[in-house]
Amino acid sequence: MGILHLFFGFSGRINRGKYWLTLVIWLLIWIVAIIAFVLGGLAIFDRNLQDGSLPSPEDFDAFWRMVRDYGALSVIILVFMIVSWVSALAIGVKRLHDRDRSGWWIVLFYFGPAVLQAAQHSAESGTLASILLGLGAFAVSIWALVELGFLRGTRGPNRFGADPLAREVALAA
Repeated sequence: MGILHLFFGFSGRINRGKYWLTLVIWLLIWIVAIIAFVLGGLAIFDRNLQDGSLPSPEDFDAFWRMVRDYGALSVIILVFMIVSWVSALAIGVKRLHDRDRSGWWIVLFYFGPAVLQAAQHSAESGTLASILLGLGAFAVSIWALVELGFLRGTRGPNRFGADPLAREVALAA
């Protein structure tokens, strides 16, 4: 499996080790990206300060230059987020395939907690509904963590491909 397929392909299987490795790589990429985005934002902010204050809409050129610069940075951030989400979906789907589960479970694992938390925030704080929604989000998150990160994949080939551990053992021999 090539690096592009590992990070962006939705077919096949990956074992727990590759799953955790890809997560660590994305974590490091995100750390570098956040630092770059913050530094870029500060540079834009600093470049657009005039006499210690931000340009006003009356100072048309300076104001719109700042809007343009932040807009460009926002587009870069949006593209980066979309790329990382597609990769996260692909990695999770391949991990589910290793567990002989449909990739559609990723919808529950990745979006279920967010939906439950949004519903929790719309419920009145401290009510039974709010507590149950929060516990539900927590339970789905723990289930996803265990299913994707800790449980071994099915031994031998399954409907999604060969056992990735069997290939690694065969290559090592």
